[in-house]
Amino acid sequence: MDDQAAIQRCRAGDNEAFRHVVEHYQSEAIGHAIAILGNREDAMDAVQEAFIDAFQALDRLDLTRRFYPWFYVILRNRCYKLVAGCKKREVSSLEEMEILAPAANIRPEDAMLLERTMLELPTEERELITLRHLANLARQT
Repeated sequence: MDDQAAIQRCRAGDNEAFRHVVEHYQSEAIGHAIAILGNREDAMDAVQEAFIDAFQALDRLDLTRRFYPWFYVILRNRCYKLVAGCKKREVSSLEEMEILAPAANIRPEDAMLLERTMLELPTEERELITLRHLANLARQT
């Protein structure tokens, strides 16, 4: 089932059809939320809330447009609300640092250095770098 069919089924009352959309975009959304928030736990919370927000707003989605750029705006707003509303959790280990997708040819200490450097950037700059170089969404949102 494609996104448009799933969304049309949701609009017709089949709430389980939204599971397709969540499963399709969840890992990408978590990666983007981590880029904004800097840690996985906050990102998971933001993604869950953003999918709930999106589900409740499906009637406002223009079906001639792609789902993820529309959803990304919701996710981004949810992340920034989280940043504004509470103190960010500290990142203390390599396992918690997941802004960048794992690369087979990078040493763990280099990955950790790059992750720490990314976390030192202002949130907006970290988000733009992630979107442009890791997800190619900067021109779509």
